[in-house]
Amino acid sequence: MNIPSAFDPKYKNLDRRDAVKLGGGLMLAALCRHAAANTTHKHLPYEEYASYDALGLAELVRTKKVKPEELLEAAIARAEAINGKVNAIVVKLYDEARQAIADGLPDGPFRGVPFLVKDLLFQMKGVECSGGSRMLKGYKPKYDDTVVKRYRKAGLVLFGRTHSPEFGMTAVTDSSLYGVTSNPWDLSRTAGGSSGGTEAAIAG
Repeated sequence: MNIPSAFDPKYKNLDRRDAVKLGGGLMLAALCRHAAANTTHKHLPYEEYASYDALGLAELVRTKKVKPEELLEAAIARAEAINGKVNAIVVKLYDEARQAIADGLPDGPFRGVPFLVKDLLFQMKGVECSGGSRMLKGYKPKYDDTVVKRYRKAGLVLFGRTHSPEFGMTAVTDSSLYGVTSNPWDLSRTAGGSSGGTEAAIAG
């Protein structure tokens, strides 16, 4: 089926009757474009994103060279590219992070910078915080820890929680709840612990 372009000049003043005569093609094309526009997230190329530290990224946001949304989508794209191999992020908070930006971020020193939180202590309201243990699977605190409140106040965009061994008790990140976190430089090796998920995320 050849769908006409909704942006073709000859259809500029099209009325409903004409649209029906065209078999609804114009309306379908417009709907497809609208859906695409609302599901495609813009982000910085990874190489550019990775060339800045956190303060550098915050400066890009402060000077309006990039939007917080662009930084977040760059971080999410990279996380999705590597996480299936290393298993660093065990709780994804992508939609929550997008909503935090939409609601407006505090004007802190790290405003707009994507950030991961270790899944050991660091309680986050309404977010599963298991500490790598099946005992706490499904546990969702009713409050943010003080340090998490300060992360948010600093303007950080929290988009996931990183793997930890059960209650941080071992030097390798391997839990019965989430499995093994691997070293992104050599997938046959451990990422260490108890911050193995964090380390793998940074190295990756």
